[in-house]
Amino acid sequence: MTSNEILKNQLSAIAFVKSYLRRCKISNINIANSSFCYFAHWGYTLGTAKLKLKLEGISYIFSYLKIILLNFLGVSTLSNYTIIKHEIKYKKYKNLVISNVSKKDFKSNGSCFDPWFQTNSRNVPNTLWFLNCIDNYIPKNFDKNIIIFARKKTFFRHDFYFFFINFIKTLLKFKFSIKKFLHEFSVHSQFSNIISEKILYEVSKGKFKNIINSYEAQPFQNSVFKKVKKFDEKIITHGFFHTALSPMATSLIYRSGAPDKLLISGKYSKEYLSKYLDWPKKKIKVVPSFRYNNKNIVNMSGFIYLPFNFFDFKKITNEFENYLKKCKPNSLNKLKIKNHTYANSSQKHQDLIYKLENIIDKYKDRFTFKKKQKKSIIIGATSTVIVALQSNVEVIHICENPIFESYNEKLWKTLKVKQIGNNTFIYKQKIKDSLVKFTKSDNMLKKYFF
Repeated sequence: MTSNEILKNQLSAIAFVKSYLRRCKISNINIANSSFCYFAHWGYTLGTAKLKLKLEGISYIFSYLKIILLNFLGVSTLSNYTIIKHEIKYKKYKNLVISNVSKKDFKSNGSCFDPWFQTNSRNVPNTLWFLNCIDNYIPKNFDKNIIIFARKKTFFRHDFYFFFINFIKTLLKFKFSIKKFLHEFSVHSQFSNIISEKILYEVSKGKFKNIINSYEAQPFQNSVFKKVKKFDEKIITHGFFHTALSPMATSLIYRSGAPDKLLISGKYSKEYLSKYLDWPKKKIKVVPSFRYNNKNIVNMSGFIYLPFNFFDFKKITNEFENYLKKCKPNSLNKLKIKNHTYANSSQKHQDLIYKLENIIDKYKDRFTFKKKQKKSIIIGATSTVIVALQSNVEVIHICENPIFESYNEKLWKTLKVKQIGNNTFIYKQKIKDSLVKFTKSDNMLKKYFF
């Protein structure tokens, strides 16, 4: 597929998503909470499955049905979620921060260091933290301004009694409307119902002026913001997009439940959101990245970066081998494979690492310790592409699906893009800080919100 063909498909995909959201709104679908209205292409989301069916046609139908089934059965994994907290004096808190954390983020002194805001929970005044523990870790010791949301340990991962009860409840809620039922009986939408109920309870107990979320436009995030505005329209909802935009960013198309203010890093990112994703400019504020600080950005050259998720093992390895075939002997610096932080226990990632290492060994004459290049290979859908470019590293990007994963010069005017294979691209940045700007300061959350 040529660069122009990729561009045509990307614009067509964005147009399809916008049209689909409009049709859903007319049909009184809850766009904020619908899983079919969540178009995050890096996971097995129903929205992206629908978009791929549109782009790939009938050949994708079995994958489409499989993803629907997985999301459907995923509801059975949502039982026994609970809240753990101390007795809270709600009147002392003016701000509520909602974020996702894991075991590594909790400190022995009872505080929590948020990885997205790069802020310790003790360092912002008058602030209550609602923390969704994605690995269901519950610390024994935590501060009084922390609320923990996690799933209790269960003997079985799947709870089919819970599944059946929620199946019936959802059918009754929508008066047996199959269309509305399908939009919301899936793992993302049902999780949204569970967590938003807990968050709204906490909101109802206090008098909050600001609610801040590390925002990715997930159903639960949009649903919470929508419900908060109905509860008290004076509360200001803030979304902080913690990383760089993906090539199409269809999950972020402006829709019901969007925050009053969206903070994002990079001036061109604001332009892209406004021009292609329908965000009102007055709702977007450009700030230095909270997450990426000059102090925590390590050397990013000399690596092969793996994504959080991938779907086509063979396509990746074939594209990688084709790239090495074209390289001259001793033309590359030594490359070390770097797995995604949250995929270290993934067997398919370990299998991919093993295969990539074998290919590297096969073409070992392409590598030398003498070469001092600022170059890395990045695989799949990941914001690491933009972070590496901001770090002055030349990026070779291997895509599974260039329509969803590759940047195009005509859409991303601050990048220089060269296609060197069917799914392989070389990127350079024309204008520094245009897509993400590293900060030099600490505790940016306090500086920009309170």
